[in-house]
Amino acid sequence: MRVRIVPGVPNRSTAFANRGRIYHPFGDPEMKYGFSSRLATAALAASAVFALACSETGPTAPSGLKTPTNPSADVVVTNTVWDFVARSGVASDVEIGASHTFTDPTAGAIVASMEQTLASPGVVELYSKGVGEALGDEEKGLGYCFKPGGATDECTSTGEDEIGDSDNNGHYPSLILDFTGLSTGTVVTSVMVTSLQSLEAYKVSSSTNGTTWSPFAAGVGSDAAPAITLPVTDPTIKYLRFEVGSGGAGNNYLVASATTSTTPPQVCEDQTASNFGGPLPCVYPPRGNGCTPGYWKQTQHFASWVQTGLKPTDLVSSVFSQSSLYSLSGKRLSAYSLVDGLGFKGGSDLSGAAQILLRAGIAGELNARYGMNYPMTASEIVTAVNNALASGNRDTIIALATQIDSNNNLGCQLN
Repeated sequence: MRVRIVPGVPNRSTAFANRGRIYHPFGDPEMKYGFSSRLATAALAASAVFALACSETGPTAPSGLKTPTNPSADVVVTNTVWDFVARSGVASDVEIGASHTFTDPTAGAIVASMEQTLASPGVVELYSKGVGEALGDEEKGLGYCFKPGGATDECTSTGEDEIGDSDNNGHYPSLILDFTGLSTGTVVTSVMVTSLQSLEAYKVSSSTNGTTWSPFAAGVGSDAAPAITLPVTDPTIKYLRFEVGSGGAGNNYLVASATTSTTPPQVCEDQTASNFGGPLPCVYPPRGNGCTPGYWKQTQHFASWVQTGLKPTDLVSSVFSQSSLYSLSGKRLSAYSLVDGLGFKGGSDLSGAAQILLRAGIAGELNARYGMNYPMTASEIVTAVNNALASGNRDTIIALATQIDSNNNLGCQLN
């Protein structure tokens, strides 16, 4: 039997008992204790019958009462990867208009559009580049083309087709992603930028209203990791603007994808004012489960590793290849075991940031592999962690560590 106590709604047994506590004006003990006791006893009995009738495990509710439905705690969170080129529906590299709407049956819609910098009838159009390539390929993503009125577009004539390319007249338009069309319960968790070879830079701003913009992320790429995943940890962000960065030669890039997470709408219990003296609050389902590094590193919990396919003695490098870029006490982080990695202490330098991310990432990978309704998939964690480590940017590394750590603290249902 489940008993719900709602603020502002009196406990039924208390309410009935108080009604039965009738005091004689002259303080007659018989009236104070005898009569009221019998009423209180009857009230408590009625309250018990009421509770049994409304219990999910009790008998069928009597006429006029509804049995509350029990919202499931097993809510499935859907993660959607928006490969913009694949979703553009074109068979070859081509312009797809000044704006383009990408849709998903579960997650809703994302609109990509170009800032217009040319005098009419000129237009700046989105360019879908890298059709046929795998997501994460350095030359796959959305860029843009300048199409001056009556002139050949630059994508065809000069190959200037990425964010940061100019029309040689001082125009550097921005590409904007609009997330206001996402379905209820859907938030953006990350975006991927590509074609960031050595010293080429990206710059991203965010907005909650499409008018006021704040710095979101900036950095440079490398030949070893030209694709970078940028975590989005603020669910109020509704727009991202991708601008020309401040980097070296080339200095241009593409927007490859976004990842969203969809949590089912709130579940309201079937309760009415006549049943409970007022409707009870809606119950919001959890958006997933996750266990912390502290859980996974305890020897008594090693049995839980079996279902993940990993072992405590496996090396960090077996999951996160880019861990070899950093060291601790003269030893590459990649050479430590996974259970050692769960105990990394971290620090204020770049190696310390890598330790913090790997500690969270190892736990996140175990959670995702276990199959506990974790908000990220195992492959998403590996890709995001490796990209962040390869960036060599402490802010990028810590931002991802914070996101994964938050997921790891959603609540552990393992013994």
